Amino acid sequence: MAKEIDKLPPHDDLMERAVLGAIMGGHQQASELLDIVKPEDFFNLRNQAIARVTLDLHAAGNCFDFTAVHDEIARSGESENMVSRCGETFSTSFADCGEWPLYAKPSTLRKV
Repeated sequence: MAKEIDKLPPHDDLMERAVLGAIMGGHQQASELLDIVKPEDFFNLRNQAIARVTLDLHAAGNCFDFTAVHDEIARSGESENMVSRCGETFSTSFADCGEWPLYAKPSTLRKV
């Protein structure tokens, strides 16, 4: 009989955000990382959703920078899914998100 575990598995939310920030920020090895990373590799459900959108954009051959990921989250309705799964509000504007600095510096935004 399996024993129930009362503790959270080891994870690091800041590291997850750093990985996503590096990918969307255009790190030179972002494409290599996207070939091996999966949404399930992220513990935080919001980060899983961001990773899923980023991977979908990459698989379709589209740009996967901060603005493209933001636009795809807003367009696809993923932000509503993130709220229902995470039980917390997700800003449809990365720039307005209080956690934005943890993903990237605003200076990395593409000029629209």
